[in-house]
Amino acid sequence: MTGKSIEKPVADCALIGHSGGLFGTYSRKCSTFVFGIPRFSVSSAIGRFHPRYRKSTNRKENKRGGKLDENHKDNPAGGPGIPPLTVNGTPGERDWMGLAWSGMRPLDGETISTVPPGAGLYLLFEHDTGKLVYIGQSADCAQRLRSHAMKFLDEKDLLFSSYIIEKAVLPHNLKELENDLIGNYFEVYRKAPKYQFGISK
Repeated sequence: MTGKSIEKPVADCALIGHSGGLFGTYSRKCSTFVFGIPRFSVSSAIGRFHPRYRKSTNRKENKRGGKLDENHKDNPAGGPGIPPLTVNGTPGERDWMGLAWSGMRPLDGETISTVPPGAGLYLLFEHDTGKLVYIGQSADCAQRLRSHAMKFLDEKDLLFSSYIIEKAVLPHNLKELENDLIGNYFEVYRKAPKYQFGISK
């Protein structure tokens, strides 16, 4: 991605993360990607993909991305975006960004088994401080939380909170919602959550 940076007030723009070591600033409110690409005019951003192309698979499957055959259905990741979340509350609170988050609970197998099935968003917190350290999304929230629980089993004592979306949602829409949350966190604290990009300091 190339182009001039477009400066916007902190209230309008927010950090979204990185891909291949490249950090970017993105705003769902000011329709701007800091690399100079307008948010709503691009077909490949925030998990979206051109409707007539497929992405490459993982190394195990080893299939390169490319243009779809004429008789192949459009890539659903090329569909429209969804409206940005409304800024509300403080990161990690029960009503943050207008969503009804569950209370903070221990990140263990017994508690995770009570998470309803389905796609959604989740937050991880330090047990001792209650500090929000990770923001995530998944088509199967409970399974993703189990993976986190195994990963941090011997390292961290964490809590989690979740929000299950009670309707069908496409992967790129989940990523948009996740980025709204990360963006608001950055807007408030001027940094990403502690473990968001593998940072463990």
